[in-house]
Amino acid sequence: PADFRGIAEPVSDFHHNRRLASIFEGRVGTGRLLVCGYDINEPKTPEAAALRRSLLDYAASDKFAPAHDFDPATLDEIFSVPELELPPLPERFDKADLYVNAAAKVPVEGRNMNWAKGLDHILRQADGVDYSVACDGDWRDAQGSAWHGRKLTVTITPRPGVAGKLFVRFDDWNRNGRTGVVSFEGKSRELGAHAEGEWLEFPVIREDTNDSRLVLTAEARTGPNLMITDVAFVPED
Repeated sequence: PADFRGIAEPVSDFHHNRRLASIFEGRVGTGRLLVCGYDINEPKTPEAAALRRSLLDYAASDKFAPAHDFDPATLDEIFSVPELELPPLPERFDKADLYVNAAAKVPVEGRNMNWAKGLDHILRQADGVDYSVACDGDWRDAQGSAWHGRKLTVTITPRPGVAGKLFVRFDDWNRNGRTGVVSFEGKSRELGAHAEGEWLEFPVIREDTNDSRLVLTAEARTGPNLMITDVAFVPED
């Protein structure tokens, strides 16, 4: 609302003098709402910790008495989460036992998050097939999404005794000169410059899957880290 005033109102552009309510309060029905637009849930600086403490103390005090009424529909509009445009399954992998688009569901661009399966876009997962990832985190920005780290380990639980091929896609979309070494089931391959993205393909024999465990590791040689964007396991016909 034009007459609404927040608790904190930074100016985004002095040419327009638009005040952004980065901290504000209001009433919702019989409840009271205090909103902070800064990430102070796990403060990493004394200033953030002090702000968090101050807001919590304020919310617990008698001074917390918001005057403005918000209706739920307005709040739904303010706090709506944009629907992610998730990529479709590439046709060449329509028979895959597993296809994962890494970190595609990370909710906020430009923020590192710990790996979690719920943040991946799983387009294929056959019965009995699973996977896990050890890495430095999940990342998504306007150019793509990936698991990243100086060292990444992808462990796949395949159907036992199934042969096929493992496909792993690496990317370096911000052109940081990433290269590395990729190892799979005791065999290593060099990963050269891949600014446009590169798929690596590994044969999988039945003996590899007899223990229901396929392990791929990737270690960075140059650049800040390596980024894996997609993983697919396709069984033999």
